[in-house]
Amino acid sequence: MSNQAADIQIHPKFIVVRLDETEHWAESVRDQVSKIWSHYIYDEHMTTHLCSLQRSYYLRWVGFDIELTDPEDQISEELFYIVELGYQGNDLDRYYDCRPFDEVDRGADRKKVLTEGTEADGIPSWSKADSSPYDEAFEDIVDHYRGNPAW
Repeated sequence: MSNQAADIQIHPKFIVVRLDETEHWAESVRDQVSKIWSHYIYDEHMTTHLCSLQRSYYLRWVGFDIELTDPEDQISEELFYIVELGYQGNDLDRYYDCRPFDEVDRGADRKKVLTEGTEADGIPSWSKADSSPYDEAFEDIVDHYRGNPAW
């Protein structure tokens, strides 16, 4: 590989997406909710190939929200605790096929762009030769989102 290829600057395009993961919960929990959404952050400019020719995104789990059947109802402390406990102790980060994410419209209630992938975002570009600025930027955006969720 030439030095030129290693010096190419890449700008991340961080996106947060909500995935409906209600079906993975016990029936006793599903009976109390309309949906349980998991929130993940990924970089639309960073894909990988895992045991297939299809591109995949690395999704970083950053939180959840619960949607009740009746929006006027309040989430009970017990239900919130059960769901929160269900997420603890699990490796929630994952790789996922890009196609379903690329098909969801931006601005929809399931997908929001956090950065546009330009220098104006205030996130440094990085080169393939040194990914540490990228790793730090990813951690910073994850920490920021956890403190300021979009939903």
